[in-house]
Amino acid sequence: MLVELSVENYLSIKDRVTFSMEPTTDKKLKGNIFSFQEKHLPDLLKVAAVYGANASGKSNFLSAFNFLSRFVMNSHLLPPGMKIPVTPFKLDPDMVKEPTSFEIIYINKGIKYRYGVSLTRERVVEEYLYSYRTRKPTLIFERTNTDEYRFTNDIHFQEDIRKKTKMNTLYLSTSSQWNYEPSNEALKWFGEHLIVGPPVLMFEWMERTCEMIMRDSNLKELILKTLKNADLGIMGLEVSKEEKSDYMNNLNSIINEMQIINMVFKGSSRKSIFSRYDIKFAHKGVKNGIDTTVHFGMEEESGGTRRLFQVIGRIIESLQKGDTIIMDEFETSIHPLLLKKIVTMFLDDEINRNGAQLIFATHSTSLLDRNLFRRDQIWFTEKKGDGSTDLYSLADFDVRKDANFEKGYLQGRYGAIPYLPAENLL
Repeated sequence: MLVELSVENYLSIKDRVTFSMEPTTDKKLKGNIFSFQEKHLPDLLKVAAVYGANASGKSNFLSAFNFLSRFVMNSHLLPPGMKIPVTPFKLDPDMVKEPTSFEIIYINKGIKYRYGVSLTRERVVEEYLYSYRTRKPTLIFERTNTDEYRFTNDIHFQEDIRKKTKMNTLYLSTSSQWNYEPSNEALKWFGEHLIVGPPVLMFEWMERTCEMIMRDSNLKELILKTLKNADLGIMGLEVSKEEKSDYMNNLNSIINEMQIINMVFKGSSRKSIFSRYDIKFAHKGVKNGIDTTVHFGMEEESGGTRRLFQVIGRIIESLQKGDTIIMDEFETSIHPLLLKKIVTMFLDDEINRNGAQLIFATHSTSLLDRNLFRRDQIWFTEKKGDGSTDLYSLADFDVRKDANFEKGYLQGRYGAIPYLPAENLL
């Protein structure tokens, strides 16, 4: 589970901002909090929402999860001398020369970890990892000035790994590749339990849903039940995997059509691009006054149905495994009432038994409900005078107990809304 993420000098984030899933002392909606049996571990919130005007930095903040996760998992693959694909705050020329910094605190298998890294496009400047099996931290490694290290355990083994660590790669990644167990355990959370929503059409997630349906009949029934309960008119569901030759022919055909598709549909294909699965939804039809079943392909379904099918597999999997799932533009094509149902799945102790977390960015103000969220579950991004992103929580405000969060937000009491002219935009 995520405890906290701090980010500095990354995309639109200039000064250090900190996002925390630790609850305040507020006594309201205690069911929104997950508590560990281990006394040294903090209580954590199950859900958090991030609001803000367009271009205020919501997506940039959430992309920090994606960059950090991918770099931790894959930095060892960078050849020597290759640039690190990190982007600092560009609106201040001095910041371009400074390192980008991340610090993340998380819990995996009853152990709390604190991992931090500072890097430029050329090299990793600093890096450290602490574990907390009790309230007292244990240093696993510390790296300063790129190639100066401090170890407290397995010193000879870690010294050998240090020599294999390139200046543009993470020691955490490298040591895990060399099967150093403390690094392996720390890294597993990024690969197995931190799920960051892919951008745009989310084909990767859609295929994950298809794989779940084909692998497990119980999961198929659970996914179908969810789709039925969402009032989409779906009565049944069948998924089959295309033969390799059919898939490659379809893929080649799609690639040849991409320019036309982009021109006509502005990047939105009417086909399930690159999908290896044939997906059919059963709907109720009527022929000559008799009920019949009519099958629709994915491309024939509404945007909301496609979106829900894309995400539902990952959501169910996260609830079962206790994953932390990060989603940008959560509300895309999905009705606000259905969004609220998805949120309440994560808040329900009977459904979410393993400490799954949902963190999402949205413009859907109907979720700003004091009967749904505590103040510490609502976050805002706002663009400051220098063009950088500020991040803060509703818990930072002195809000009345009976306050209408949605009304207060739209009236600008908490900031993080666009400042629009009184006249028309044109």
